[in-house]
Amino acid sequence: MELSGATDKMKLLVFGGWQLIDSTTSGGAVRIASILRRLAKLGHMIDYFTLAPSCRDYDLHGINVHEIGYPLLSKVLLRTQLIQRILASLKSHSAVEIFLTLSPLLALKSRPYMKSADVVWLNYSSNLFPLLFAKQQHLPCILDTHGLSQPLIKTSKDDLPPVPYWARFLLLGLVDRIAYSVADRIIVTSQFEKRLCEMLFGVRPDKVEFVENGVDVDEFKPDRQKGVETRRKLGIPENAVVIVFVGYMKHLPNVQAAKYIIECLMPHISFKEPEAWMLLVGEHGRLGIKNLSGKLLLTGRVSDLAAVINAADICIAPLVIGTGIKTKVLTYMACEKVVVSTPIGVEGLGVTDGKEALICSIEEFAEKVVFAIRNITVLSDMGRRARDFVCKYHSWNKIVEKADRMLEAMQTATS
Repeated sequence: MELSGATDKMKLLVFGGWQLIDSTTSGGAVRIASILRRLAKLGHMIDYFTLAPSCRDYDLHGINVHEIGYPLLSKVLLRTQLIQRILASLKSHSAVEIFLTLSPLLALKSRPYMKSADVVWLNYSSNLFPLLFAKQQHLPCILDTHGLSQPLIKTSKDDLPPVPYWARFLLLGLVDRIAYSVADRIIVTSQFEKRLCEMLFGVRPDKVEFVENGVDVDEFKPDRQKGVETRRKLGIPENAVVIVFVGYMKHLPNVQAAKYIIECLMPHISFKEPEAWMLLVGEHGRLGIKNLSGKLLLTGRVSDLAAVINAADICIAPLVIGTGIKTKVLTYMACEKVVVSTPIGVEGLGVTDGKEALICSIEEFAEKVVFAIRNITVLSDMGRRARDFVCKYHSWNKIVEKADRMLEAMQTATS
């Protein structure tokens, strides 16, 4: 499907917390890389600024990427006991990125580009200094939530190292309030995120735009040969049932899901279906798990995520916290896999239990996976319906056309 642009060509100045060249299993990184790549294909001129271990500029699919080295002061502060305790309490790789992006360095380095920008697009509320600099120059600003930080403070509050709650709120909550108040448009991926914006930050409903998460249906598609080759490389028998969970396992919802899989789900499956294999796909540096069973593999980061998903019979999303549409579930569905998920895992998708996915509570999850293993052939039609669903509603091309129309409206309003 070809993209069709609605707007005149615009200069977009974008701020994030990820290196786009390294976006694989992190949903936020996949989202912004996918949107910007397609907006560039429509002819928009895009400069993307992010912090990184070192400085470099390069072109990536028509996006001018500017990686700025981490500021020395931030590195020093990261070594202090209070900051370490606050970030540890949030149990998320995002907490470190949020802290680093609070530096004014990105704003200072990008100021020459602001003079010619039409719209500023921010992917963290902690990109606060670029946001304030942009508003000072009367530039329209978009804040893309794709997973709010404030709910993670609240949901993880009861199981934290001893650290003042005011410190966590100051690091994230207060910054969120300012950013959501100042930005001209707030992008959300689900109705739940919209309600959170209104409830937590008092955002006006007319300020909120829906730009859902999507999937590249040309990259993620059924490919039996890729699946067979991946199984062979991993030493998995061709006739074994394989279950896959994908996630950036330095992020709190994925960490909790992975620990559930290792400590609860896999022992249950091994008892009832001992020939089943489980793959945890994505970075797992903070799981701290040793002595895994022989049929439970941590793959780490993979170069071809579609190939690993195609090695699966069943793909799972045992998530108990989080907001927004989950990119992992869309990739599962695009590859025609049987998906077992909690309601949070399919939040905002509009899928029906038993039609496009099997949906159940975390208490019922293990038995539902066993049911899927024992009925995998019968459930194959579910995988085909799932792909039809995401092709119709969640291909990136369709979603980016929606983003393009939003940019056109903002351009018209400020002209």
